[in-house]
Amino acid sequence: MTKSFYRFEKLNMGIKRWLFLFIFMLITVFLPQQVFADASGTDGACKWTWVESSKTLTVTGGNMTSRSSQSDYPWYDYVSKATKIVVTANNVTENAFYNCSSVTTIDLGSNVSSVGDYAFYRAGYQKSDAVTLYLRKNGNMTFGYNPFCNFASNDNVHLYPSNTNGMGTTPYDSTSPNYIFDLGSTGTWYAWDGIEWNFNGKNTGTLTIRTKSGKDGSMDAASEEENYPWYHLLRDDRITSINIQSGSHIGKEAFRSCDAVTSITVNVTGNINETAFFDCRKATSIKVNCARIEKSAFYYCSLITTIDLGTNVSYVGDYAFYRAGYQNSNAVTLYLRKNGNMTFGYNPFC
Repeated sequence: MTKSFYRFEKLNMGIKRWLFLFIFMLITVFLPQQVFADASGTDGACKWTWVESSKTLTVTGGNMTSRSSQSDYPWYDYVSKATKIVVTANNVTENAFYNCSSVTTIDLGSNVSSVGDYAFYRAGYQKSDAVTLYLRKNGNMTFGYNPFCNFASNDNVHLYPSNTNGMGTTPYDSTSPNYIFDLGSTGTWYAWDGIEWNFNGKNTGTLTIRTKSGKDGSMDAASEEENYPWYHLLRDDRITSINIQSGSHIGKEAFRSCDAVTSITVNVTGNINETAFFDCRKATSIKVNCARIEKSAFYYCSLITTIDLGTNVSYVGDYAFYRAGYQNSNAVTLYLRKNGNMTFGYNPFC
């Protein structure tokens, strides 16, 4: 009887142990997970808020205070959890949202004029979706070193820019080579130099440029292609046609890397400077009315079928239309509409 009782107690203990484990598992599975409450605070001239239900971190106010470490910012505990970060302060300081790895939307308001080093380091790094970046300032912005470096692992970034002329150091690093631009409203015009410009495509479309009211229509304030506000649109093959309705001078390299553009129409009073449309290799139609077309302006237009030079064109420079129609089996039609003398450089249509 003693042995039977011992076996019974041993069995009973085993049942109790398994029952305890079963209850523990039920509690673990069905017990509500820890919920972080909404939070808010002030930091110098700024106020910050955290909304748990939408995982949104917002910073408003004046100038953001710089910190020596990302962990010194009062909102640090929420950065890696945030799926949306909104800033309407005057600036974003270095490391302010360092390791915002869950973010899918970054919205920088119209007051934000600068973004510091590594400000949004690893933005969306743990997300498979693209990161949408709104830059709402209609004016110059400056960027520190790699403020958006190591974007989402699929290297896919939606960027809503306005005018980022004078941005200084490039806001992107080589680990995120593929940017997708979407200007949102196709009716929006963005001011730059003496003109205003519009891009009408959600994926690809037409870049339209016209003289800004009260300005001289110049678009030669930049010294190289990277400094023009539409540079990334061209580089990412988003622009398929260019329509310059009015303006004065077109600067050097203004539309360089336009190798996805199939149609170019230019109506300006001044000159088209060197290499302005360099590498327009897919263009089949180029219609231009200006004063002068400088050296290599439409270099390597190898698929061109029609070149139409308007009544004001008095000079066509060296290699201006280099390799015109070189890859086209049909003849190139050339219209010279000026009723008077024209001067040509060396092999302008070779």
